Amino acid sequence: MSGRGGWALGGLSGGGGGLAFKGARGGGGREGAIYLRRIDSPAPVHIGEGYGDALSPDGKWILAHNGLKLMMLPVGPGEARELKLAGNFDHGAQWLPDSKHVVIGGALPKTGYRLLLIDTLDESVSPLTPVNNWANTIRPFAHSADPRYVAGMPGYDMLPLYSVDGSGTP
Repeated sequence: MSGRGGWALGGLSGGGGGLAFKGARGGGGREGAIYLRRIDSPAPVHIGEGYGDALSPDGKWILAHNGLKLMMLPVGPGEARELKLAGNFDHGAQWLPDSKHVVIGGALPKTGYRLLLIDTLDESVSPLTPVNNWANTIRPFAHSADPRYVAGMPGYDMLPLYSVDGSGTP
């Protein structure tokens, strides 16, 4: 796969069997296009329109932005579904290893920017960090190999760990 034409990586499946990527400009049209390329397949498969944030670790879903909507796009058979969530969410989400929860930066109604945990099954959102956890970067967080913790960047001189289940303070 060539990196020309505005392509960007969206994620690699947990076992390394699939690679999600998105195209913009010449590679994906005005709204962008989301593709999946299986490592054992010569051609990418068009999954949907928008900006593909992340491929789930089990390789079954791509979390995507389509305009302001957050979407779950199935990699195989099934229907795409919109996550009915109020708020504004950044690009650059990360799935947790359970393939059910996503960490994303964003702002819920009447609050400031923070890191959030989205349960993609019941469409609930839980704050992970205090408001204004932001460090002027594309994705101001990373989850650890131990999925109980997320590192956030509330400033350039700090990198606290936050508990995903909400227990404790950084």
